[in-house]
Amino acid sequence: MQGTSFAFVTPILAVVAVSLKQGKTPEETLALILGLCFFGSFIPIIMSRFLHLTRKIFTPLVTGTAVTLIGLCLIKVGMFYMAGGGKVQAIAAKAPDSPQAFGSMQNWGLSLLVFAIVGVCCASTNRFLRMGSVIIGLSTGFLVSIFMGVADFSKSGTLPIINFPIPFHSALVWALIS
Repeated sequence: MQGTSFAFVTPILAVVAVSLKQGKTPEETLALILGLCFFGSFIPIIMSRFLHLTRKIFTPLVTGTAVTLIGLCLIKVGMFYMAGGGKVQAIAAKAPDSPQAFGSMQNWGLSLLVFAIVGVCCASTNRFLRMGSVIIGLSTGFLVSIFMGVADFSKSGTLPIINFPIPFHSALVWALIS
């Protein structure tokens, strides 16, 4: 799992550009990217064995400052999505008076409700509420959004009831094509 970092995007795009320039098919390029990610994952696995040695360099003051700065940099993105995000912005362009329009009180109310629930759960003395604060807040927000008519289930009718993932799907497609 890549997590929340986008540091991997630039090298992947460079691999895509070079691979396609060399005349490889999109399937071969995807297989190359997945192979590089697989073998590259051994680097952090090996380096994790030496993580305890970095505590001398990365003190709590350094890591705390870094985490705080990351949070401060993400405020703009958080506020954008609290106001409704990109999909709601498209709705606002078509119908500016819609209750789901970008920056509407409906969006702010729902997002502040989720934010408050997460905050209350984090401040609880119950460790299960603290550990599950985000999922509790998101679940509550989802249920409230259903009652508000914000949740969109229009495309769920075309999905299968049960769907199983296909391991190595891209590699299988590449093997079948070549």
